[in-house]
Amino acid sequence: LVKNNVTRNNGEYGILIGGDYNTVTGNTVRYNGKDGIRFSDGDSNTVMNNLVTDNTIGIVLGDSRLNTLKDNTSNSNDEYGFEIGDANDNTFIKNRAEGNGDSGWLICASGCTFMKNTSVNNVGYGFEIFDGGTV
Repeated sequence: LVKNNVTRNNGEYGILIGGDYNTVTGNTVRYNGKDGIRFSDGDSNTVMNNLVTDNTIGIVLGDSRLNTLKDNTSNSNDEYGFEIGDANDNTFIKNRAEGNGDSGWLICASGCTFMKNTSVNNVGYGFEIFDGGTV
């Protein structure tokens, strides 16, 4: 359980999830050199109610499955708010991407469920979908 923490001004990632069955909730993740929250081979995790702002990319899922992201805000990041790459079968509910330097969402994954997510005032697209991605 990673709960109600502040991570900021780190050279790499704010929070790196590399395992299974973790819960990351209520954290503020700001001003990190790379991604705010990054999944790398992490399955069946829950990430909810986090504020992820002013990082290179807000939240990144790579090689991860069966995760649930709910009620997260990813804003004012240099590139994407959410980047979903080769991360199939994840669930995204009521997340918000706002004011990011590229698109709010970059999706290169299939079998994911997206419900009631928001993407506003990003420089690029709201939802950018490639290579078999589905929304």
